[in-house]
Amino acid sequence: MIVCVLVLSLIAASPPVVAVNPDLPTYGSRFLCGDLNRASWIFAGDEWVEHPQLVQWFRDSFQAWSLDVETYRGGSHVINEGGTTFTVDWVDLGSLDGKTTCSWWEHRIDFNSKFLVLFLDPVTSPTIREIGAHEWGHAFGLGHVGDDEEILGGPSPTMSTCLRDRSREWLSNDDEAAITLQNESFDSFETYTANSSFEENEEAHLEYWRASGSPAFFASDSGGGASRSRWYALFKNGSATWDSAYVYNTTRVAMHYTQRFFKARVNYRKASNIDHGSIAVELRLRWYMYASEPSTCAGLNGVGYIGSWVIERRTYYPSSSWRYCTTRVNAQDGGPDARLEVQVRVYKNMFRPLDGVDHPTYVKIDHTRVMGNT
Repeated sequence: MIVCVLVLSLIAASPPVVAVNPDLPTYGSRFLCGDLNRASWIFAGDEWVEHPQLVQWFRDSFQAWSLDVETYRGGSHVINEGGTTFTVDWVDLGSLDGKTTCSWWEHRIDFNSKFLVLFLDPVTSPTIREIGAHEWGHAFGLGHVGDDEEILGGPSPTMSTCLRDRSREWLSNDDEAAITLQNESFDSFETYTANSSFEENEEAHLEYWRASGSPAFFASDSGGGASRSRWYALFKNGSATWDSAYVYNTTRVAMHYTQRFFKARVNYRKASNIDHGSIAVELRLRWYMYASEPSTCAGLNGVGYIGSWVIERRTYYPSSSWRYCTTRVNAQDGGPDARLEVQVRVYKNMFRPLDGVDHPTYVKIDHTRVMGNT
């Protein structure tokens, strides 16, 4: 008889790391840890009764996933309570902060009882919120990332980057991209881009998105987005220069594969029926490596790039209804520990005639993402 047990753990005092790594063993059609998009738990051990604040902090670690990751259609949550039940306990784990254990007969998240006093200090890092969120990442199918995939981020909340705001255990861009990849696919292509439909309710619904060249860029729910999603984005640049401004979203991928195919897709629409012009959609790919052992949350953790961007670009002409456009597919050969940075960019060249003169104006975009498959 073959027995399958998957044990994943968090090592204390390791450097913070970045990237997406959804590669963990799967057996048959079901991940060994159970459901990839829902979980429940029961507490074991007197520690939870004696220190009830730990119960809330652990719930916070789950809500880092359940409240922060929203679907591209209407903003409903990807992660929910229910399904596989995990036993959450305190045991002696030696030097480990926490450990997730999955088998056909057992699902556990354990914290190190030797560090209980440390974990009771809410300003100490790592905390129950951070370690718990990391272990939930394992439970939902995410692997380790970084300079060495066997090394985990020390004071990092989940699988990758450090907290941006200790008042709330936000996921990193790459954490959310990884869990989105696990749960969102179209025609055998998975979504690699976090918040592709601007449904996130942090940072004015533009969470994980950036703008270059100082364009006007904001999210709106006036009239609704494509495919029944509530929100969409509008942007314009302040000059008539075609490539002077763009919006973009970047994800780093760390995974094992022999060949993977990528494309970028965007839904787009005129902001007004009288507008005219075009948009350009770009898929950008480039290999990267960790140039040095990551030591801080800033400075991209010592990332070095190998070669320049590989670019696929296409131009489209918005109409008064939602349409989608897709770049050509780009094939990338990987291998063990392949690391690839993927980016989607959108440029615009839209104008509105006023008093006989064309003025730069907005364009609507939605479901803006990099997609990939093998």
